Amino acid sequence: MTIEKSLAFIDQIPAPRVRRNAVDTPDAPTPENTDAKAGVVQSQLIAFTSNLDTPFKEAVKYSTQLAQRAADQKFNHIEQRMQWYEVYNEALQHLGWIGSDNKLTRYKGSKLEVTMENVAIELIKLAAGPNAALIADLTSATINALKGDSEVLSKLQKSSSSGASGAFDILPVMQKDDDVVMYSHAMVFEHKEDSGGFWFWSWTSSNVSLEHCANEWTLNYSHYKSVESQVKEKLGESTSKFFDSLNF
Repeated sequence: MTIEKSLAFIDQIPAPRVRRNAVDTPDAPTPENTDAKAGVVQSQLIAFTSNLDTPFKEAVKYSTQLAQRAADQKFNHIEQRMQWYEVYNEALQHLGWIGSDNKLTRYKGSKLEVTMENVAIELIKLAAGPNAALIADLTSATINALKGDSEVLSKLQKSSSSGASGAFDILPVMQKDDDVVMYSHAMVFEHKEDSGGFWFWSWTSSNVSLEHCANEWTLNYSHYKSVESQVKEKLGESTSKFFDSLNF
């Protein structure tokens, strides 16, 4: 992936609308919420390990937000999830992420009655390989923090569901030496019946038709830095405007 191709790809992503009566051009976004351990960006729940350096956190926030915007301009993220992911993954690559390109597959669990929270954590553990224990603990702590923040939870639910259908991602991010690794776990669901309680997490596996896929991404930070200024220009806002922080 050349820098020139990446810059051309970013250039075709629509910039945010500017108010008609605005006089000055908005300043480029500056890093904020750098101490947050986790947060929500539209339909994505993102979590950081404690050793992740601040510049890498900001790279994750900006790149995932812009990748979502690139995909949203072409496809509905719930009704056309397969096509949406193709554009989203392409955007991540242009933003410096190198990874797999696994497709959605139907979840076939055991006959045991388990909650979708347990299902999500188990699937993430399978994707994380030798880092499974760390990633599972991080994901569990992030979900618990989300449960305790009704405002952020409401935003995620609104962005992620439409009627009985929904789609969202869980993205634990870790740093190992100089490598930044992001586990992108996508979940697309159809709720069969109302089981009440906390949305999705408390639903049992027998009440949900689930498709999922997991991809592992490693950040080429040099590539990201080469396009970062254009990324920030396209977003036109600081991370505090689109990253709803969670702490635990």
